[in-house]
Amino acid sequence: MRAGFTLLEVVIAVAIVAIVGAVLFLLQSNFFSLNTFLQESLSIERDAGSLMRDIVSQLRAVSPSDLGGYPIEVAGSSTLAFYANIDADPAIERVHYFLVGSALRRSTIKPAGSPLTYATTTAAETLSTVLTDVAATATPLFSYYDASYAGTTTPLTQPVMIAAVQHIRVSITVDKNPFQLP
Repeated sequence: MRAGFTLLEVVIAVAIVAIVGAVLFLLQSNFFSLNTFLQESLSIERDAGSLMRDIVSQLRAVSPSDLGGYPIEVAGSSTLAFYANIDADPAIERVHYFLVGSALRRSTIKPAGSPLTYATTTAAETLSTVLTDVAATATPLFSYYDASYAGTTTPLTQPVMIAAVQHIRVSITVDKNPFQLP
């Protein structure tokens, strides 16, 4: 008898090694794509959470403008403009959040000029994108409620009578890739 492997044994061994290698490759690629997805999701969640904390603290500081205007200037479903002192100086800034495509932007205007004005031509405006990849949903970005709000009541209908607004709900849905299931 001769010791050694037959051709059939070699082919089977090579096939088993190839299958194990293919399975390991697929597991590795799935692991790296899942890792990338989770990192992006956590990053977006962190950014959205930070933005929500900023918006809530700014809304809690709402006050009449330096010109004596009502604290809320614009109350739309995807836009909100209000007056608040959001920094350490004594001036009340005009803060405007608005949606442009899938980006949530913030405009901050400090009053300037004599007499004071919040116009972008005479005042110092800061415009920035505060959140990207905002998904379009049936839920409005900003919902407004009157003094009878009890947690389950329906929001005020658009156009909102600004003087009736007592509570503001901010609902942001973020999706990095809307063409892929979350």
